[in-house]
Amino acid sequence: MNDFFNEEFLSADEDPIGNDFLREVYEAELEQSMRWSYSRIEKMGIDKWFQIFPFSQKKKERIVENMMLWFAHEDREEYEKSAYLKSGLDKLKQSPVQM
Repeated sequence: MNDFFNEEFLSADEDPIGNDFLREVYEAELEQSMRWSYSRIEKMGIDKWFQIFPFSQKKKERIVENMMLWFAHEDREEYEKSAYLKSGLDKLKQSPVQM
């Protein structure tokens, strides 16, 4: 039974959706999320963002670090956004926001 399933449904040649399509959808959703999140941070101020989101400091740091890397990637090269996030991250690390 497993061999039949593997042969019929898990064949790489007959992927009904296609990994390329899924990668495009993922990348589009990621870009939309990153840009929307950055616009919220920029609009309210990174200090306020650190205060109002109920995440641990480590999680906030990880989110900002991931955003910094995403904006600084060679496909985007949006270094000013990455620098803004870096300055906010440095502030957070110097004086953590108490929840």
